[in-house]
Amino acid sequence: MRVCTRFKLPGSASRCFTRRTVETYERRLANAFSWLEAHGVSQLEQVRAMHVRSYITELQAKDQAAWTIHGQARCLKTFFRWCQADGWMESNPMQNVKMPKLPKTILPAISE
Repeated sequence: MRVCTRFKLPGSASRCFTRRTVETYERRLANAFSWLEAHGVSQLEQVRAMHVRSYITELQAKDQAAWTIHGQARCLKTFFRWCQADGWMESNPMQNVKMPKLPKTILPAISE
């Protein structure tokens, strides 16, 4: 899946991303691609929604934080959208995958 090395974050020509943001995307993509390859998916065109769902389910089973799992899914969603837009894939495997839910944060009421 060498296309990963050509991936540029959206809007990278018009705004700068911090080194940490770029490293986070690279790490998340590397983790996902390692998992895919370990599960017999070696070509970008082979990735299906069921693979992404299985990957997310496995992260949830490992008791990863909800924000971590959501961030991983958000990275994949962005990557596959870019792949489709740039012609690397005909369809986006994330198109019919629901994003993992995040916990709702209730802010404390302001008292006088």
